[in-house]
Amino acid sequence: MHIIALAISAIVHGSLLFVLFYSAPMILTTDSAAPLESQEQPEIIVMVSDDMVQKVMKELEEQNKDLEVIGLQKRDEEKLRAEREAEEKRLAEIKRQEAEKRRLAEQKKREEEELKRKQEEERLAAEKRRQEAEAKAKADAEAKAKAEAEQQAQAERVAQQRREQEAAEARQRTEAAASANQQAGGTGGGGGTSRDAGGGGGVVYDRYIAQIRSKIQRNWQPVVSDPGLKTELRLTLFPGGGVADVKVIKSSGNAAFDQSAQEAVRRSDPLPVPSGSDFDPFRSFILIFSPDRIR
Repeated sequence: MHIIALAISAIVHGSLLFVLFYSAPMILTTDSAAPLESQEQPEIIVMVSDDMVQKVMKELEEQNKDLEVIGLQKRDEEKLRAEREAEEKRLAEIKRQEAEKRRLAEQKKREEEELKRKQEEERLAAEKRRQEAEAKAKADAEAKAKAEAEQQAQAERVAQQRREQEAAEARQRTEAAASANQQAGGTGGGGGTSRDAGGGGGVVYDRYIAQIRSKIQRNWQPVVSDPGLKTELRLTLFPGGGVADVKVIKSSGNAAFDQSAQEAVRRSDPLPVPSGSDFDPFRSFILIFSPDRIR
């Protein structure tokens, strides 16, 4: 509004100058001799002083200065407005960049979480495959061990049957030899071993049965010292003295004592035996174990 008022004032003063400089002077004169109707209209002369002109010019210059100041203010306002708009744009760009940065960070976080999830799934799947493979290997090993155990048990049953058959044949031969010795008038005596046990008597038999007892005795540590305990074991040997079997045929009533006697026989394998026909009485025979001696 101030600018408009100044503009109106400038227009008014300009009009005033126009009137002062360009209006025709009007001068009024009178002539008493001339008739009234023939008299000319007097001219009116308007006189404008230099001071007035200078005053008007000064006012116009001041108004122009005011207009220039207003123009500068307007330019300053426009500059400030442009700077403010530029600052707003800069702040908006910073805000946009920060939002984009957050978006990218969130996207990266989601991608990392997805990668971790997939890696965990792969790890669990691999662990499951490993466990399944271990379980299968264990099952296969158990099946193989079971099959081998069954084969071993079958082999042991066959071997046991063979040993029992050999023992039966040995008993038959022993009985036949004992019968032949009796018929020949030979002396009995089995060095303390019963005739049922295959004791065939004779010097050779007595020498080897004593060696057998001695070797077993060295490998035996009775678990109890009760002199009343007694267990009878039947030993079945292979030619060469290898222990084919050792069985309890009459228990002492103390399982630990019986087992210690059996283990002593197995630790003494092979046992000293003669060769040839002298081995026949040692194919199967009985030993009686007491805490203080073997007979």
